[in-house]
Amino acid sequence: LMGANPNIQSSTFTSNSAKNHAGAILVGKNVAGTVVNKCTFTSNKAYFGGAILNKAKGITVNNCKFNSNSAGRSGGAIAIQGGTNVVKVTTFLSNKAVYGAGIFQGSKTLPVTKSSFTTNKASKAGGAAFIAGGKFKQSGNKFKGNKGGKKPNIAKK
Repeated sequence: LMGANPNIQSSTFTSNSAKNHAGAILVGKNVAGTVVNKCTFTSNKAYFGGAILNKAKGITVNNCKFNSNSAGRSGGAIAIQGGTNVVKVTTFLSNKAVYGAGIFQGSKTLPVTKSSFTTNKASKAGGAAFIAGGKFKQSGNKFKGNKGGKKPNIAKK
């Protein structure tokens, strides 16, 4: 995505793939105010950011479902490399990656609220989330059956 304030509503992304970055949505560096609302991402894959890769100033993911997405390295469902981001009321189910099967966070701040992380699997660390940098704030989330080394839910670098 390029431009200001992209808003993606009630969309479905299934079986998309990219060799390197973002199986379904890549948010570029100069994009601000991206909102992804009531979307479903299923079986998308990439090396980094199986469904979404955010390199931008910020993204809000609200009331979405991420099912069976995968990354060859980091962020099975979502990989974040920039900006102040928000994830709320979102479901992460059976996503896979080496680091951060649900979410990989590389910078800034990421509050995650009222979301569920179930049976996500990271081969190294962070079945639900892997925090490589920045502040990860979470409240009201549910974690069940995630796998990822010694810290199956949330792991920090």
